[in-house]
Amino acid sequence: MFGIREFILPPPSAIAVHLLDSAHSIAYHFCVTMSEAVLGFLTAVLIGVPIAVLFNYSKFAEWSFYPYIVALKVTPIIAMVPFLILWFGVGTVSKIIAAAIMAIFPIVVDTTRGLREIRPECLEMMKSFSATNRQTFMKLKFPNSIPYLFSGLKIATALSTVGAVVAEFVGSNEGLGFLILTHFYYLETAMMFASLLALSAGGIVFFFIVSLIESKLLQKYGIGVEE
Repeated sequence: MFGIREFILPPPSAIAVHLLDSAHSIAYHFCVTMSEAVLGFLTAVLIGVPIAVLFNYSKFAEWSFYPYIVALKVTPIIAMVPFLILWFGVGTVSKIIAAAIMAIFPIVVDTTRGLREIRPECLEMMKSFSATNRQTFMKLKFPNSIPYLFSGLKIATALSTVGAVVAEFVGSNEGLGFLILTHFYYLETAMMFASLLALSAGGIVFFFIVSLIESKLLQKYGIGVEE
């Protein structure tokens, strides 16, 4: 209706055609990108949660390392990716590390907050029963931190996906970021949109999988469930 040329904004029908015709290629690159995002996410969880536990028990550790966590957050990932590619190559490892760097901040911050925001009377009750530090952590602090932890994890799903794609933009020979950039050079906008739709779908599914795990854990610990 507005006479917009197809390479500027293709019609949905053209995007659908490219999705069908290039389904095999898009699926392959989709698997590459999402595997990088998921592995980066898991890496951030394996590193970020222990850091949050350490911060909970040691103010000195928090004062020493928290500025570095903040520095990772405020430094644009696109500025760090060239160093990661220089050190780890254009393969999967540099993409996983980029995804982990993007995802770790909300995990550390939200988990630390969840471990600390305990009602004083609950801590006093645990002390009155002579609970050990381990028992207090497992019976009180960890269950209390679950909603906060998953708040950070759900944010991290999006950030890890962004980190993986940005790393693919800078240097890669596979993945949806590589696919989008390649077709940009040839002004194949419909294929770019098709790749973007696949990326969005993967991010949405990733988010809801983490949300489903959250709901199961909340039910297990009876958090947010009315008696």
